[in-house]
Amino acid sequence: MKKIITILLVSVVLIAVLPTSLLLFVGMMPSVAAFFIDKTRQQLKAMTVGCLNFAACFPYWLTLVSSGHTMDLAWEILSPTSMSLMYTGALAGYTVEWGVSLVVSVAMVQKGKGKLRSVRKQKEKTIERWGSEVTGEYRLDEYGFPVLEEEEDV
Repeated sequence: MKKIITILLVSVVLIAVLPTSLLLFVGMMPSVAAFFIDKTRQQLKAMTVGCLNFAACFPYWLTLVSSGHTMDLAWEILSPTSMSLMYTGALAGYTVEWGVSLVVSVAMVQKGKGKLRSVRKQKEKTIERWGSEVTGEYRLDEYGFPVLEEEEDV
C-alpha cells in the first residue's frame, strides 16, 4: 500500500511540474543509464555521473524556472547545444569515476607490493635468526618424511 501511495504522489508531483520533469528527464538520461549499468552495491558510478550530470542540467533548469516555467520554454531549452552540454556533465562524471578508480587501484597495488616486500624481509630475518628449518621447506623421501642431510651424503 505504501508503494502505491508513493508512486501516486510522485506521479502527481511530476505532472504538476511537467516542464521541469521534461527537462530533467531528457537531460538526466545518462544518469539513468549509469544507474542500470552500475551493478555494485554502493552505486558509486551512478552517484558520480548523476551529480555531475545534474550540475550540468541545473543552469538550464534555473533558466526554465525563472523565465515562466512553461512547456514551450522547456522544449526551447532542449536544443542540441544544451543537450550536448548536459550530456558533457555526465561524461565528466564517467571521466572522474574512471580516473579515481585508476588512481585507487594503482595505490592499492603499490601498497600490496610494499606489504609483500615487508613480509619477505621479515621472513629473511626469521630464517637468519632461527635457521632454515622454520621455513617448512624440506625435501621429502618417497614416504613423505623429511630427508636428513646426513642421508644425502651416503
